[in-house]
Amino acid sequence: MARSESMLRIVLCAVLTLMPAVHAADDTEPARLALRTKQFAQAIASLQPLAARGDADAQYLLGLAIQNGVGIAQDPATARRWLQAAADQKHAAAAFALAGALAVDPAAARTDVNRWLEVSAALGYPAAIEAKQNGTIPLQARLPQADAGVTLRLDFAMWAARSNDTAGLEHLGVRNVVDLRDAFQRTPLMAAVEAGARSTTALLVQAGADVNAVDRGGVSVLMLGAAQKDIEITRSLLSAGARLNARDATGRTPLMHASWADLAEQIVVLTATRAELDLTDERGWTALDIAIQRERAAAAAALRARGATARLGQAAQARSSAEFDPARTGVLYQGWQPLLVAVTRNDVDAMRKLRAAGADVNVATAAGDTALHVAVESRAREALKELLLAGADGSRRNRAGETAFGVAVRRGDVIAATALKANVAKAELDRGVLTAASTGDLAMTQWLLADGADENAVDGNKDTALMLAVRSAQPAVVEALLAAGAKPQEGDARGRTPLWQAAAAGERDTVTALLRARATVDAADADGATPLMAAASGGHVAVVEALLAAGAAVAHRGRHGDTPLHAAAGSGRAEVMRVLLRQKPAVDVANEFGDTPLILASRLGSPELCDLLLAAGANARLRNRDRLSASEAAEARGFAQLARRLAGN
Repeated sequence: MARSESMLRIVLCAVLTLMPAVHAADDTEPARLALRTKQFAQAIASLQPLAARGDADAQYLLGLAIQNGVGIAQDPATARRWLQAAADQKHAAAAFALAGALAVDPAAARTDVNRWLEVSAALGYPAAIEAKQNGTIPLQARLPQADAGVTLRLDFAMWAARSNDTAGLEHLGVRNVVDLRDAFQRTPLMAAVEAGARSTTALLVQAGADVNAVDRGGVSVLMLGAAQKDIEITRSLLSAGARLNARDATGRTPLMHASWADLAEQIVVLTATRAELDLTDERGWTALDIAIQRERAAAAAALRARGATARLGQAAQARSSAEFDPARTGVLYQGWQPLLVAVTRNDVDAMRKLRAAGADVNVATAAGDTALHVAVESRAREALKELLLAGADGSRRNRAGETAFGVAVRRGDVIAATALKANVAKAELDRGVLTAASTGDLAMTQWLLADGADENAVDGNKDTALMLAVRSAQPAVVEALLAAGAKPQEGDARGRTPLWQAAAAGERDTVTALLRARATVDAADADGATPLMAAASGGHVAVVEALLAAGAAVAHRGRHGDTPLHAAAGSGRAEVMRVLLRQKPAVDVANEFGDTPLILASRLGSPELCDLLLAAGANARLRNRDRLSASEAAEARGFAQLARRLAGN
């Protein structure tokens, strides 16, 4: 057996062992049985429906297998489609592999290669980051070997750890994965602890996992445990030697993380082990300060009961001018200037006294949040009014690039947005409608449109407000934008219109709204795929019916010659196939690889799909470019019974 195929067997065995619990047993068990009996083709066939349902890891592995022709016929176009499906779900490794696949495709644009490389790097994929830094591109999409294999083992280990799948970890070899780290420096033990997975936590600790490992932000294993409800995991980590008073990059201890999460039981466990109560973070806040400022009542009560003291918390609740000593104005008071403290408490009297003493109305936190930002975040209405009357500058942005108005929009606070609007430029309104559309906030979207926001506003990724609304799966927001004049024909950087995106997601109501607005029913993306093809591939029967009723072309051919029938057959969508066949399309159309829908269906090992196509007149004797008929394609996949049935036609 070739090395690549051997590696794929290992990988597939891992992924099929580690299938998440959301998949029913009849989905995973056939694959496991096939692996145990060395029926590799059947294992691939079991992976295919998982990929078709949208499992990003399955799509990634299937794409790699098809790209390399290991255990399945090599088909670069299909491989790219699976890789892109995973990459669209922010699968970093898939985005990198897709860049590699496009790099060796003479028909692909270099810009597409670079774009997917950028996506992968932005998601933290080490190989992509290195490629960017070196000014190179991946030259090929290969099955994971060597270092890439390590990455995959880590992915599967993380998956198993989170799923409490001890068998999966043991299959991988626990001691082989305990020290692996992802792009954010997180370990499998961190994944297990954060998910509250007791069994895998115990297994990893027993195998020698570092209980004091920290991620890129300095967050330790114990900090992650302290922020979860399972106190038994916390106890086990402490027993294994986890450092009780370790600090993350912001100076927070495990006790502070428990306080932030409002977990009184965790606080009891940590303090019983002598966690230091009065340590402060980089802002000068104690664990009790955090509880008070974030209104964590249970945590505050537990900390006070154990003798914790508040520093900033006591000052923030004070109302007397003595607590806001003018002599301290302009000097950080335990991390925050007094005016900001007064704003968080909505204390207008204290604000006026501080201003009279010379306090800057535009004072900001270390994160760049001005008093206006703080007022909006705190929903301090009176403080907000006082700041605006005092001439606070609403155009200032925090380190995240947000104005106070932007914060109000993000939080859906129409009252604050209305108060701030006088100081807002038209461009800020446009940014606001993009935010509101992406979060599916109907009230805010309508308010912004009524006040002059551009219904066709475009963000830095060339996504319109309408596209963002479609992705938020809120038909009412889509209809509001359309009613305001949003253009339904505008496509994204890949040529995918709002209708295409809604069809791919199976959003029937959104599709209906877009069709009523005269969206072009057959607007194809860069690969020539129409909304009908996207809906067919996803198995969205109701959407397929709606598109056909609107005149969608069942005979359309994409960039590689695929029709909607190919999309349904290749994804195993029998119900969609029935709907499409009612339109009496040509059933023997071959794509550029010579594959007919029947050949694709035979590769999946689907008797139902094959029977539907044969009943519609499909010719089982046609051959693809590899000189394989439908029966021979089924035989190559290990579907002997289906192959015999097809050979008789």
